[in-house]
Amino acid sequence: TPFLVIRSLSDLAGGGSSILNEANTYSTLAAQNAISAMIIFIQLLSG
Repeated sequence: TPFLVIRSLSDLAGGGSSILNEANTYSTLAAQNAISAMIIFIQLLSG
């Protein structure tokens, strides 16, 4: 079964301390953007 994975935000993307990372701050926005991008991508695939 074909599938597509889009990684939108890493909890330690900069390799720094998890105490200072911004993943918790932006996780909701990242999730909303990922959903929007996937909906558009699927619409483009279905023509």
